[in-house]
Formats: sequence, C-alpha cells, structure tokens
Amino acid sequence: MPLEVKWPFPQCPRLGWRISSSLVMGMVGSYSYLWTKYVNSLTVHNHNVLLDLVDERPQDTPLITVSNHQSCMDDPHIWGVLKLRQLWNWKRMRWTPAASDICFTREIHSRFFSRGKCVPVVRGTLSCSAYSFSFIECNTILHDHRPSHEIHKFVVVVVLLLLLIVIVIIVLGDGVYQRGMDFLVERLNQGDWVHIFPEGKVNMTEEFIRLKWGVGRLIAECSLHPIILPLWHVGLNDVLPNKPPYIPRAGKRITVLVGKPFTVKHLVEALRAENRSPMEMRKAVTDFIQGEFRSLKSQAEALHQRMQAGR
Repeated sequence: MPLEVKWPFPQCPRLGWRISSSLVMGMVGSYSYLWTKYVNSLTVHNHNVLLDLVDERPQDTPLITVSNHQSCMDDPHIWGVLKLRQLWNWKRMRWTPAASDICFTREIHSRFFSRGKCVPVVRGTLSCSAYSFSFIECNTILHDHRPSHEIHKFVVVVVLLLLLIVIVIIVLGDGVYQRGMDFLVERLNQGDWVHIFPEGKVNMTEEFIRLKWGVGRLIAECSLHPIILPLWHVGLNDVLPNKPPYIPRAGKRITVLVGKPFTVKHLVEALRAENRSPMEMRKAVTDFIQGEFRSLKSQAEALHQRMQAGR
C-alpha cells in the first residue's frame, strides 16, 4: 500500500529542513510541557531514569521507549515529562512511527509531521473480527462443499489458501517490512531514540492487547544493542478524551511510571546462535518485551488512584 504523499525525509537534509524541524519539535514540545505541567497536574515516577537516558547514554547506544496508547495525542503530550532544553534539542529527541492514513494524507500534513520526527507507517485496514469471519467462512466452504474427486479438493484448498493470504496482507497493512520501519532501524543504528506504541493503535478499552511485532523487528535487526525503557501512563485520555469535542482539557491528573531500563542482548544473541528465522526472532523478542511492559500497568494505575484520592 503506497503512501498518499511522497516520502517526506530527504536523503541529506538541508539547513532549512533542519531549522524548520527543530522549530516544530521545540514548539510542540513546549506546548506539551506547559499543558501537562501547568494547565494539568503531572506526576512522574522514576523520572531521572528517562532524563538520564535521553541526555547521558553513549553516542553509539540507541534508546527504544515503549508505552501504552490511551489517546490520539499521547504523543506529544507524554513528552511534557522532559526538560525544555531536551525538547529543543533536535538530535536528542525521539523518532516515532505514525499512521500514514491519519498524519500523511496531504503534503502539508506530511511536512508538519515529518518535521516533528514522525515516520509514516502503513497500518492494516480490516479488523480482526473481519479476518476471523473470513477464516470461518473458508472453513464452512471446505466442509459444506465436498467435491467427489481429489483434484477438486486440491483446487478448493489452494484457492482458499490464496484468499486467506490476501486477507492477511490487507489486515496487516505493509507489515513489519516497509519503508518506515526500515527508516527507524537506520535511526537506531545511528544511536538515535525511537519511541513506539507497541499496541499499534489507541487502546480505548484499556484491556491487554498483544503487542505488534514491529517492536521485535526494531530490536532484532538493530546492529547495535538498544536500551529498552518501558513507560506506562494514566490520565492522558482525560486530557484528550476519545470522543467529541476533541479539545485538550484542563485540570486533569496525569501519572507516568518510568520502568527499569533493560536490554535483550542475551536473547537476541541466543536466537542468532540457534539460527532462528526472522519471524521467530521477532516473536520471541516481542513476547519478552510484552512481559516487561505489562508489569507496569497495575503499578501505574495504583499510583494514579492514590494521587486521585489525595486531591
């Protein structure tokens, strides 16, 4: 599925592009800083862990932060946790994947979001329920239409398998191998910071969603060994509710819990030594991240409830 706009990142960014990008990053970051800290009430736990990794990690050590996704403005609002000087430091600020069907539908939108270090990724267009329905329909056809000859059975199976492949492609969008993901791997290989919402969408039910394999690919295919830092936030969907009017609210409480940084160097090296396939590596790494990531949820919610009770 091609982008609706041309690829927004120049091979060698000129001075004007860098200046305009620095302005977008700094101004949007400053808005987030003021809105979350002063118009609302922001509490961050283990704050220095994130601040130190943004500022002081070695130049050849990439950083991947992962967080839950409550609202369509989690990014940039969540970066109100940073210091103003960090928000205006273009080199130190994060890259992040962004939905091409939302942020990159027009050239003017593309210019703005790309200068905010948002990278277009193509998402799937069908829901899991549609996929499940199609799978059930295929099984029904197989059982209800039993040809008398083996050759007919073979033809039916082949046709249905091809149908399923097409459905999976539509559901998964361009998958983990697309230009935006390639670009993010390149950024990590240069020691940059990438933030990702591994749930892959705004989770309005706040139930556990299996993490997408994109985060597994970023880690497994990075030539360096990134530091991974999980974050869990509560209250950003009160600042911008997922219902009209879509206007940021004031006077809300926000809690951000910064987890413990870790690496999966041992896991990746073991998988490579066992000559595992790229798919097996992505799944194993994503499963490991999921366990570390989800352990923060109950802690963050308990901290947020404690803050709410103390109002």
